[in-house]
Amino acid sequence: MMDPAAPAEIHGARFCKFHPKAPARWLCNKCNRTFCELCVTSRNVGGRTIKTCRSCGVECAPVHFQAAAQKSFYASLAGSFTYPFKGAGIIVVICATIAYAALKFVSIRSLYGIAITISIYGGIFLFMQNIIHTTTSDENEDMGFPDFSETFGAAFQLFVTFIASFWLWIALTIAKWNDVEIPVEALIASRILGLIYFPMALLAVAMKDSPAAANPLIVLPAMMKAPVEYGITVLFLLVVYGISVVGDMLSGNAGTNMMFTKDMSTLFISMGIKAALGLVSVYLLCVTMRILGLFYNASKQKLGWFGR
Repeated sequence: MMDPAAPAEIHGARFCKFHPKAPARWLCNKCNRTFCELCVTSRNVGGRTIKTCRSCGVECAPVHFQAAAQKSFYASLAGSFTYPFKGAGIIVVICATIAYAALKFVSIRSLYGIAITISIYGGIFLFMQNIIHTTTSDENEDMGFPDFSETFGAAFQLFVTFIASFWLWIALTIAKWNDVEIPVEALIASRILGLIYFPMALLAVAMKDSPAAANPLIVLPAMMKAPVEYGITVLFLLVVYGISVVGDMLSGNAGTNMMFTKDMSTLFISMGIKAALGLVSVYLLCVTMRILGLFYNASKQKLGWFGR
């Protein structure tokens, strides 16, 4: 019989489920999650101190991990497109699609509507962060549901990340609304700059779990430390963004048909188009967050956010 105090060996670069920067020190044999010292509970049982899983309540086994050979960033990219279909991923994607679609029907003209909108955006950020954390802790782990207990704080993190990335575009847009002569080229360029900045800012905020991580002193040096891998990541994200814009245009036309048509077949076709485009948007979001996580795995030594 194995000594429960003797550390077991697990293969693969396993890290704490809730702190991706911290190596695994404890394993729950019930939920198969690994934790750092901060994420287990200490109990005194029979004169000895044991560590228990906070979710399951069962005793955790001490472990040390042996890092397996890691795939390169380029070799892992292809698997990103099948990632949302693994395990319970399909269910998670469907639920996320429903939440995403709900944004189209929530009015922000009341405090109740504002609260719901903030909660949904917070949930979207937690959804994205969970994919990044899952990927960075164990690339073989399937996608799951995040903990939605911090939705308002998550919404604030997403808001700060967006402002830090698109402040120039926002300022130029507001100026144009106030009849200031702003060339269209300047608006397009400022938006592209925001799209280049946003992925690294989002990754930094998600990994450090702090909106302060979106500041240029962290983001810009990180972009320079892994320019090739990040360039490929941004290029893919720009393509995804273009697809999303086209999808929103088609979705808007379908929405107009839904509102004004009296023909039932046209109504159901329009609803089907909106549902399909929403599903595609969420799927692409899952893929892009997976790629961000893979980028971090391939570049974390260069980034040096949490030490070596």
